[in-house]
Amino acid sequence: MVFALTHDDLERLYAAPSLEEYRPEAVVAHSLEGKTLPALCDNLREAPEPGEAYFEDIGVFVETLGLAYQFGAVTLFGGKFNPTFGIAWDVAPGIYGADLADDYELTERIGGGGAVTLGGGDFGRHTLTGQVFFLDTSVLSQSWGTESGFNRIKVPKVSQDF
Repeated sequence: MVFALTHDDLERLYAAPSLEEYRPEAVVAHSLEGKTLPALCDNLREAPEPGEAYFEDIGVFVETLGLAYQFGAVTLFGGKFNPTFGIAWDVAPGIYGADLADDYELTERIGGGGAVTLGGGDFGRHTLTGQVFFLDTSVLSQSWGTESGFNRIKVPKVSQDF
């Protein structure tokens, strides 16, 4: 990716203390259209020591994975998805959006559902959707590369002695 930034923008971008080891280096970028572009690439002055990885605590996980089939006005879907029954975290600012929506926004569920689109006349088009789902604690909820700890149900040991 090539971005158009001024030298002042780059200095502000790399002003953070954790980025002080990076230095700009002149490079040549080749676009998909075959153009050659002069560019600056900020690189570390020295290679990291063995065992010193910059992405060691970043993992990869599957947030959504599914199949959908649409025939006419009806859609059926299933897999791992984020159930939708509110839109406040997307459209409402401040306390009415993300702050309260965190309490009801669900992610990483396994299930299925369907939708049917109705109308189109004087009352407009409306889509009715139904979903059934449960928390994903399968292998899809695990992150590869690091342990996220998400979706792990910890059940306390029950003692036989009451």
